[in-house]
Amino acid sequence: MLFSDDNNTRWLTLREQGPVRFVIVQGVLKWGFGTAIAWLALMTIFTGGQLNYAVVVPRALMIFPAFGVVFGVSLWLVFDRLGRRA
Repeated sequence: MLFSDDNNTRWLTLREQGPVRFVIVQGVLKWGFGTAIAWLALMTIFTGGQLNYAVVVPRALMIFPAFGVVFGVSLWLVFDRLGRRA
């Protein structure tokens, strides 16, 4: 069995909500914005705050969520394939 019973139940709940909601929540909101905020924090630390925030923040808040769409779709496809095998 590829998924435990708890994980399989959770996946079935997420699957019922549909791929669009999954990609937006898991990919864009959680991964995309989470990664953007973490990246901005690390860049602030490593550059000593010498960033042009007016340029860097909007770029980060556009680029990382855009890649979050790719991440979310990929995650959906992998989980869907694994869920069908279970």
